[in-house]
Amino acid sequence: TSLTPVTNYYIWVRSVCSASSKSVWTLTSAFTTPCASFVPYYLEDFSTFTFSALPTCWGKFNDGDPSTGPSGTPNSGSWNPASMLNVPGNNAAKINLYGTSARGWMVSPVFDLTAGGYQVRVNVGTTQWNQQTPINAPGLMGADDTVQFLMSTNGGTTWTPLETYNSSNTPGNSINTEVYNIPLVTSNSVKFAYYASAGTVSDGPDYDFFIDNFTVLTIPTCVEPTAV
Repeated sequence: TSLTPVTNYYIWVRSVCSASSKSVWTLTSAFTTPCASFVPYYLEDFSTFTFSALPTCWGKFNDGDPSTGPSGTPNSGSWNPASMLNVPGNNAAKINLYGTSARGWMVSPVFDLTAGGYQVRVNVGTTQWNQQTPINAPGLMGADDTVQFLMSTNGGTTWTPLETYNSSNTPGNSINTEVYNIPLVTSNSVKFAYYASAGTVSDGPDYDFFIDNFTVLTIPTCVEPTAV
């Protein structure tokens, strides 16, 4: 108790027989404290996301679906670090959806939202694979491709979709800011996740789906002006 979450601690020991008789300090062990529930404000801009390191307290997985939850090998799956809309200098997470093999989860840390009145904001967008241009005509995701934004109030055991992206709801090749007002929950074990699948039909579109600036915050009392 009373230790800082997600922190490395080192235990050093020495013997003290008298004021003048002491051994050298010896490192005996080390450990890292686990993640704790975040209380918003919270922002993940994916600036620390690399191929070898996930953002702090995030997870990614290569198996499972929204009915079963994430499974498979930790730190696996098709989500990878990238630049938002493939424009250099703006870190993001992306998944390339093509064929039938691409799938995976990006799972947030745990949040304590028991105070109520919270909102999630996240930027999403799509481009042609490794380009900045729109998905090839007709500019839509594949016929059975899907990306879902999900919420769990029990630490990831069950999931409820908040948004489903597919061929009838495809973000364009611009930064789209999605806003979700979260209903009052009594849980301090809330998680969010993006689940993506290229489906079982190998159709034409070969594209990247991006997420960036995942934010959990108190619902503002005033709506921010846009396009001033």
